[in-house]
Amino acid sequence: KEDIKTSLNDSMQLSFFQLNDPVLEQIHEELKNVDINSLTPVDALLKLNEIKKLIGN
Repeated sequence: KEDIKTSLNDSMQLSFFQLNDPVLEQIHEELKNVDINSLTPVDALLKLNEIKKLIGN
């Protein structure tokens, strides 16, 4: 019974980065290239705004 439950949960969970959407792939690349150790709060807000524009909100 536990194996079935685990199997169902694993197959139902989607990964944000496995979707074949060019916008999501672009966001993924943007986030991979961010150096969070040198990011200022203002830079973080600007990056968030860029990503928000990419998704159209």
